[in-house]
Amino acid sequence: MLMSYVLNSTATRHNLDALAQYYLKYKTTTFEDVAGKGGFKKVTFDLVPMDQAVHYASEDADITYRLYKELKSRLAKEPVLNPY
Repeated sequence: MLMSYVLNSTATRHNLDALAQYYLKYKTTTFEDVAGKGGFKKVTFDLVPMDQAVHYASEDADITYRLYKELKSRLAKEPVLNPY
């Protein structure tokens, strides 16, 4: 998220869902997708079915790593931003 901000602070919001869409063209599963939205439909994460919880959590880890690789590559191309 900091890498994204350094590259372009105004391009997009700097949360995982927005960065995945902006840099990877990937629509992530949101917490609301697995836990519901508001009122009686919303549940806490411990009540989310295991298959959905596993997908949600593993997707976050995967997207974080993919964003790291993408943003590191972009930062390397910006000599003024490369401190080493």
